Amino acid sequence: MSDIGPVFRELERDTERISAYLRLVIVGAFVILYWTTDSPDPNSRLALALGGYAATAALGIGLAYRRYFRPWLPWLFVTLDLAVLWLLMAAPASAMGMTPVAILSLPMATLIFVMLAHAAMRYRPSLVIYAATLFMAGWLVSFLALSDGSPQGYAFQGPMRHSAAMAVPWHDTLQEVVRALMIVLTATILVVTSMRTKDRVQQSIRAARRVANLSRFMPQTLIEKLSGEDLDGGGGSRRQDAAIMFTDIRGFTRLSEHTDPAELGQFLGEFRSRLSIPITMHSGMIDKFIGDAIMVVFGTPHPSREDARNALNCALEMLDTLRRWNTERHDQGLDPVAIGIGIHYGSVFAGVLGDESRLEYTVIGDCVNVAERLEKLTKESGAPIVVSQDFLRAAGEPPDPATWQRLPIQNVRGRSGEVVAYGLKLDRPMGRE
Repeated sequence: MSDIGPVFRELERDTERISAYLRLVIVGAFVILYWTTDSPDPNSRLALALGGYAATAALGIGLAYRRYFRPWLPWLFVTLDLAVLWLLMAAPASAMGMTPVAILSLPMATLIFVMLAHAAMRYRPSLVIYAATLFMAGWLVSFLALSDGSPQGYAFQGPMRHSAAMAVPWHDTLQEVVRALMIVLTATILVVTSMRTKDRVQQSIRAARRVANLSRFMPQTLIEKLSGEDLDGGGGSRRQDAAIMFTDIRGFTRLSEHTDPAELGQFLGEFRSRLSIPITMHSGMIDKFIGDAIMVVFGTPHPSREDARNALNCALEMLDTLRRWNTERHDQGLDPVAIGIGIHYGSVFAGVLGDESRLEYTVIGDCVNVAERLEKLTKESGAPIVVSQDFLRAAGEPPDPATWQRLPIQNVRGRSGEVVAYGLKLDRPMGRE
């Protein structure tokens, strides 16, 4: 739960603020019951209890206004709530001569259901259990300790005693037990509901976090496809064909040595922002930024026959984007920027790597290594784009000698077999590093 802890604590803080205002509503309910209940109260104990609860409500609102929250605060307020409720029940019960076998029949007693619901809204099932246990413990103690089992303990003493109760001594006791069971049943339902709600909230927070993480490096269309899959624990991982592209800036090492760090950061930000546009336009997924390099995948999570063609169109659009940017840089008296792009098409393993705190959707395999090697080959060949023969075949692009120059056979370290590569011919060749 470490990844959702801060979010959930903020949710609890907001809930406690709402709870503070709801407590005012409960105070109003207490006041109405106080004025409408026909019971003598010579010592004004009800008024004192109501005043104490109003002070508790004011304290809760004050803490909420200052955004002060601690995990123990809900426990404190639930304890105060139930203490006041028992005072509000005990005062009229004592004044009317009631015995414990009838205390739950008081109108004030119905507010225990409000108290339980109030506790349940904190997303803490244990708080509901605590509230119900505290209330029932008070009832059980008074029921067992204060009732002596004599006819005085039927329901009321003296003139307020029910004749029916006198005729059936166990009647009121049975009704009181049933009322207590209804409270326990209500608490049980609220505990189950609170547990399910909390679980749903946690799942929603995790899902939102997952989508937010994915949105940093892949198009919205791919996020929508992935959001319906179980990415945790490798669900959604698969072996598939994809086009892998690597691109980086020529001469970046020399540039970084003579550029102010702030200016360098601004330059890299603009570089990534500009090249991200054609990537998104042609359904590419930015797998990662590696300094001045970008790794892009076409075909994940769901491959199509257009992946290689999309990658080629994206590479050509990148060069056009770079030309326009260099025109702007020339007008500003800045040096032009040159890039190298390497692309390969083949089998990859695509899936989720990481843990609950951070998930990364990426691809691994021989295809990635070959694409990275082809990008480095742009430095040696001077071609802005170097691709494999497998890639051209998948893109439906014949290696026309007028467009593509065949390069020397390449051997990729850690890979058996050779790679046939082609470099794009341009009227204005890109620079070398």
